[in-house]
Amino acid sequence: MRSIIKYNNRKLYDKTTKSYTTLEKLRGLIQIGEEVEVIEKKTGSNITTKVLFQALNFNDFTKTELINLMKGSTNEKTNSFNAQFSFYGLY
Repeated sequence: MRSIIKYNNRKLYDKTTKSYTTLEKLRGLIQIGEEVEVIEKKTGSNITTKVLFQALNFNDFTKTELINLMKGSTNEKTNSFNAQFSFYGLY
């Protein structure tokens, strides 16, 4: 499992690579099936869900796709989204 630390200045630090990372890189990890855990440095709280929502932002979906996703309709893009979120218990 990839462990990410989120600092107060919003920077994300990947403990595996020992370097700072971005939401886009985090998204790429999730899309290839990497398990990720994000811990807030200040509180020690697990904020994986919050950060995953940011990383897997809804801007990639058209309005129709979002409506269909909420209704339970599926296509290749929503199937991928559902798989990623159900893996993390978010959906």
